[in-house]
Amino acid sequence: MAGVENGARDYARRCVVRRMMMLAIVGVLLVPFIASARQAPAGLGMKVLVENERVRIQRLSVPAGFKDPVSVAQNDQIAIQITAGEMDVTIGDKKTVGHVDPGTTFYVPKNVQHQFNNAGKTGYDTIVVMLK
Repeated sequence: MAGVENGARDYARRCVVRRMMMLAIVGVLLVPFIASARQAPAGLGMKVLVENERVRIQRLSVPAGFKDPVSVAQNDQIAIQITAGEMDVTIGDKKTVGHVDPGTTFYVPKNVQHQFNNAGKTGYDTIVVMLK
């Protein structure tokens, strides 16, 4: 009789462990989607141009003096400058300061800290391609 009780208890523990593992897996799978869906910081104009299971492309309108919070992307990103601007860009340990012409591109690897600040007196536009 004791063997039956121990077997039932072991079965119940395995069920609890399975449920916890499933919740953990679902949580891990949702993190990139939650992070990529974050709202634009105040003052930043953001328009999603393309969104599918492989890529998100958005146009950002960055006002003069805008300070981007330091962030870490959960995916690889490519920023393409659309209009000229005075920028202060940090990607990992690389820093770019000064005038940036249209067509200039920046690659932001996933899991690397980055920050894009508008150091100028006018706004600029950029396209950001996020690979999923």
